[in-house]
Amino acid sequence: MNIGSLIRGMLGDAKTGDAKQLEMKTGQVVRGMVLSVSEDGQEAVVQIQGVKVRAMLETPLQEGQATLLQVQPPAAGGMLVLKPLSGSPNASLPRNRLPTC
Repeated sequence: MNIGSLIRGMLGDAKTGDAKQLEMKTGQVVRGMVLSVSEDGQEAVVQIQGVKVRAMLETPLQEGQATLLQVQPPAAGGMLVLKPLSGSPNASLPRNRLPTC
């Protein structure tokens, strides 16, 4: 817990948080949660390791879907491209994994 930022926030002198940096390499497999999808289904905002990432999708996904994604070479404009792994037994992961008793 960072007491200093908590006190600054209460006093109104809060700094905007440092943006998290996420380094992904072509071929890397990550777990992502789709937060929103564009009208055409080609772009989405995906949360990966707590970081919101705007990316192009090779295959359309639905909002709220959690799945394993493979990082593809960047698109012409430098935008991240993600490909859902369909052959994996964990391709579509549940949103929350709760232990069963």
